[in-house]
Amino acid sequence: MIYSPEELWGKVCAELAANLSQGVFKTWIFPNVLSDVQEVEDKVICTIESPTSFHISIIEKSFKAAITDCISAIVEKPVELKLKVGDFTLPTTPHKSRKATSIDQQSLELNVPENQTALDEPSSPTVASLFSQASIQQAGEDLVDYKIQQAGLNKNYTFDTFAVSSTNEMAHAAAVAVSQNPGKAYNVLFLYGGVGVGKTHLMQAVGQNILKNNQNFTMIYRTGEEFMNEIVEAIQTKKTIQMKQRYRSVQILLIDDIQFMAGKRAMQEEFFHTFNSVLKSRGQVILTSDRPPHEISPLDDRIQSRLEGGLSIDIQQPSFELRIAIVLIKAKQIQFSIPMDIAQRIASAITSTRKLEGIVKALHSEHVLRHKPITHDLVQEILRQHQVTDQKQEKIYAKPLEIIKTISNQYHIKLMDIKGPKRSKPIANARHIAMYLIKHHLDLPFAEIGRYFGDRDHTSVMHAVKKIEEALPANEELRTQVQAVRTSLSGGVPTEQITAYE
Repeated sequence: MIYSPEELWGKVCAELAANLSQGVFKTWIFPNVLSDVQEVEDKVICTIESPTSFHISIIEKSFKAAITDCISAIVEKPVELKLKVGDFTLPTTPHKSRKATSIDQQSLELNVPENQTALDEPSSPTVASLFSQASIQQAGEDLVDYKIQQAGLNKNYTFDTFAVSSTNEMAHAAAVAVSQNPGKAYNVLFLYGGVGVGKTHLMQAVGQNILKNNQNFTMIYRTGEEFMNEIVEAIQTKKTIQMKQRYRSVQILLIDDIQFMAGKRAMQEEFFHTFNSVLKSRGQVILTSDRPPHEISPLDDRIQSRLEGGLSIDIQQPSFELRIAIVLIKAKQIQFSIPMDIAQRIASAITSTRKLEGIVKALHSEHVLRHKPITHDLVQEILRQHQVTDQKQEKIYAKPLEIIKTISNQYHIKLMDIKGPKRSKPIANARHIAMYLIKHHLDLPFAEIGRYFGDRDHTSVMHAVKKIEEALPANEELRTQVQAVRTSLSGGVPTEQITAYE
C-alpha cells in the first residue's frame, strides 16, 4: 500500500466532508478511525473502529457503501470494509479521539467561521444530539444527496417535476414501478423517442427514487458517449480490469443515448458483458435511445435480442396541454410566476421540452435582470431569437425517400399507400406533410417531387404544400406532428436505418 491508514482515512474524510453537512460529518464520520489496511490478493481489506455500536449501525445503514466506494476509488482496487467498536469512548470533541489526531482541520477543508475551528467544543456533538431523530434524518438526507451526486444524476430530474399526459403516461407508470421494485419490475426498461421528450428526466427520476428508498444501492449513470470514453481511457491507462469491476458490480445501471454504440465493436462487447453481469446479479438496467432497439444499426444480435426481451416504450412528442404544464413546472422550479396566457403562447410555439425550459429561463432573466414586464411582446421577441437557433439545430439533410419513410413510421401507414393513389384522409394528410417537408427543406421542383408520389402532377404537389402552409399557424396538432418528423430527421438517421411500414 502506498498509503498509511491515517493518510488514507484523511483522504476519505476530505471527500466526505465536501459532500456532507458539517454537523452530520462530525457526528457520524469524524469520530471513527481507519485502524488497519491490508492488501489481500486482488482486494484491500479495511478495518474501521467506531466509538459506539450505534455509530456502526448508522454507518452500516447509511454510509458504508459511500466509504467503500471512496476508498476503492483512491486505492484503485475492490475494497472490503470491516466495522468494529474501538477501545476508546465517545470523545467530548472529535479531535480527542485516541487515533484521530492525524486528521487535522486543514486536510478536511471544512467551511466554518473564521473565529471558530471545525473542532471547537461548542459545535461538537453531544450524546443527546448524536442520538436525536433530527440528526439521524439529516444524515440520511445528506447521504442521499451525496449518492445522487456520486452517481452523476441531476437533482432537478425527479418524478415531482415530470409532467404526465397521454404521450408519456405509460413510460411514467413503468418508471415508477421500476423505482419501487428495481430488478424485478420491467428489466430491462428501454425508453425511446425524439429529442426533448423527457427520456433522460424519467430515467434519472427512477435512479433518484431508488436511492431515496435505499441509500446502499450502487448506481452508475452515464451517457453512451461517456461510457465509450471511459473504455478508451481504461485501455490507454491499462485500467480495464478496474473499470470492468466497477461497472459489473453495480446494482443499478443507467445508460443514456445508447444508440451511440451503433457500429462500435469494443463498446458493444463491454456493454454486453456489463449488461449480463448486472442482470445476473438481479440488478436493474435502464436505457434510453432516440429509436427502438431494432432500428439501432449495426448492433450486435446478442444485445438486440436482450433489449427486445425487456420493456420498450415510445415516448411521443409532448402534447399542447403537456407543454403548458411543463412551462409552469419549470417556472415554479426557479420561483417564477408565469401567467397562463403567456404559458400557452410559449407552448404553442415550442415542442421540445428542453427548449421550453430555455425559453422560461430567458424570460425569467429578462424580467429579473432587465426589469421587463412579462408581456406577449417580450415573449415574441424571445421566441424569435430562439427560433433562429432552432432552425440551425434542426436543419434537415435527408433525401426525399428518407422523409417519406419517416412519415410512414410516424403515421404507421404503409410506404406504398403514401406513394400510391389512395385518398383516404389519414393517407392524404401524411402524403401532404411529406410533400411539404420535401419542398421546404430540399427545395426540389414541384414536378420532381411529384415523381416520388406515383408521378403526380406538379399542380397536385403545389396544392398539397399550400394546404399545409395555410393550416400550420392555426392547427396546433399539425404543428406538433410536423415538428416530430423534423426532430426525427434532424438526428441524421441514414436511409438504411429507417424501417418503413412496407
